[in-house]
Amino acid sequence: MEKKRAGSDRRSQSAVMYLVMAFSFCIFIWLLGTVKAPDVRFDSEKPVVITGDWSMEYQGETAVSQLPGPFSPQKGIPVRYSITLGEYGIRGNSVMVRAVHQYVRIFLDGEMIEEFGYGQKTPFGEAPYNAWVIARLPDDCQGKTLSIEIENYYSGLSGQLNQVYIGTKNALVFQIIHECMPTMIFNFAIILAALLLLAYSFSFKKQYVTYQLRCLCLFSLVTCMWLVLESGGYQILWGRAPLVSNMLFLLFYLIPPTCIRFILTYESFSKDKWLNLLYWLSCINVVVVSVLQIAGIRDFIESLIGAHVLLVLIMAELLFQFVWRILHGGKVRDIQLMAACLSFAVFACLDILRFYVCSPEISSAYFSQIGVVIFFCILVYYAVRQIVEEREEGVKRELLERMAYTDLLTGLPNRNAFEKRMEALRGSGISGTMVVVADLNDLKRINDQRGHQKGDAALIFVADALKATFQDKEELYRIGGDEFCALSGRITGKELEDFAASLQKKLEEGETKLGFPVSVAVGWSREDECGIDLAFRRADFTMYEKKQQMKRHQDETRLEPPECGCGGIKNETE
Repeated sequence: MEKKRAGSDRRSQSAVMYLVMAFSFCIFIWLLGTVKAPDVRFDSEKPVVITGDWSMEYQGETAVSQLPGPFSPQKGIPVRYSITLGEYGIRGNSVMVRAVHQYVRIFLDGEMIEEFGYGQKTPFGEAPYNAWVIARLPDDCQGKTLSIEIENYYSGLSGQLNQVYIGTKNALVFQIIHECMPTMIFNFAIILAALLLLAYSFSFKKQYVTYQLRCLCLFSLVTCMWLVLESGGYQILWGRAPLVSNMLFLLFYLIPPTCIRFILTYESFSKDKWLNLLYWLSCINVVVVSVLQIAGIRDFIESLIGAHVLLVLIMAELLFQFVWRILHGGKVRDIQLMAACLSFAVFACLDILRFYVCSPEISSAYFSQIGVVIFFCILVYYAVRQIVEEREEGVKRELLERMAYTDLLTGLPNRNAFEKRMEALRGSGISGTMVVVADLNDLKRINDQRGHQKGDAALIFVADALKATFQDKEELYRIGGDEFCALSGRITGKELEDFAASLQKKLEEGETKLGFPVSVAVGWSREDECGIDLAFRRADFTMYEKKQQMKRHQDETRLEPPECGCGGIKNETE
């Protein structure tokens, strides 16, 4: 009855919560459509893209055209774009362009006002890197000629000038934020989630789940950090473009091995020969490309084809496995993994295609971002479901283990737990454990005369008395119907005599609490070189001697103690 009432209360509370959420959502929609107030955003100033015809000079040729222009710039040959600042001259005090592996110089009426990329030297070469270049304009710039000279560092890998923004410094910074922040925020969220999952993975008991989750976190961190750096938004807070650019390329080269390593953690792919081969090739590719870059033989960007080929081969192998299993009527195992990885690989391949076909957009990874979203939506759901299942299995396992090793009547560890502990003590090589055996007297008589309920009450009372007496100095077990045993390496014989006296006082309360007196016979012995088993037999023998003394039948049932080759029994009660 109480369970039904509790279930009804939960359903009522849930219904009320859903109604409140629906009511709040309706209010939100109503406010969104009706509230009118001044716009107080910080990006109220808008930059302007300079449109119109530019004069372009390239290899002695001149053309007038809108950006990006008719020329296909080659390495080391500058292109100069010029335009007269008419109305644009009053729209702001700065101009901004996006440099993609290009040297950039900005002039106003022939006077250079900004320079980027020249004189850069790093351990990874002298190439200019991706960056936003902002130049300050003088107040009297209207009517003057703005010229932007761009020189590509790579042949065929850098594009023309696409857009030139003009506006206040504040407006240009917010333009970068608008372009980059959505990508950065989303990927930072995934990075944070990956770090939390990585920390959480240490709580798993199943080793294969732990390793699988850590590989997923590593792949997530590498991919999302690459996308964050690729967006270019880092420049708002940190302007070290050469360092960031090299980090960006190194992260990109790490995507194939981390992706394959994660896939190989699944049993259905762990023995795939092609994926294992691709994994080793991708690891070798990272090392070789890094050595070539450091030695100045070949830049990161000039070696991208290796990573691109590996990503295409990963996609091809996953697609082949998917089709092969369907055509042969086999069960498609780990369908979530296959769908997630295929989604990421397909969208990454679209970006690879854009890299070679649309060179002006070299710095963009739009499709890869979409692939990452799909990838993590699928796998995070799958990982969370695995976590829930793992926790449920852990709770069941813990409950079964507790039932297997716990005496349900007294709550003490049972005989199974005692034998497990004795086995550990036999192989520990450490001696000196004190063994204490206690037995409830006349349990059969209590059961026969007063009923089994009273017998159970007597056992619970004795167990509580033993726990209260010994406290935390030993491991206490119920090893039989009326027999208890304590194992400790910290109790001395003198302490046990005090415990015995304290136990007797607690047992004297039995007649008041139970309605009848109870007594317990106690014996103990310390383990020596003869081993823990003989110590238990000595303690058991001593307990029975005490039991006989308490029954005053010593002459009728005198027991002989067991012997061993190390000098017989040491009866610590004598």
